[in-house]
Amino acid sequence: MIDFQWAGFGLAATDIAHFISAAVYADLLVDGGESNLLRYYYEELQQYLVKYGAYASADEAMEQYSFDTFMVQYETAVLDMCRLVIAYAWSRFEPVDKDDKDGCARTMNKNSYNKSMPNVVWLMSRCDSILKSRGV
Repeated sequence: MIDFQWAGFGLAATDIAHFISAAVYADLLVDGGESNLLRYYYEELQQYLVKYGAYASADEAMEQYSFDTFMVQYETAVLDMCRLVIAYAWSRFEPVDKDDKDGCARTMNKNSYNKSMPNVVWLMSRCDSILKSRGV
């Protein structure tokens, strides 16, 4: 299983979208960081889809679950995270600097998007770029 929140049926891209938007420092996502993480995750996922029998071969896995498909699913999941953050999480926003150990301890049950201003900026910028790429 490759899962960061809940083990169950669903899209792998949803898990990685939640993980990236909730737990990765924004400075690791800029300048190609997000793309590198996604490519690595996808390549590992492809290996395990074959290893555990979801697909008979690497070629079949790539053909039936392409990186493009994965990215469409990922971007849709990021948009959904934006919906949740805007509608629910921002009312609990409490900015904390990543070097503030007391602040981090105080907000341990919060995700990066409701305690890190750089992560909020990254997430909203990413949502904006996805929406623009889809003509919205």
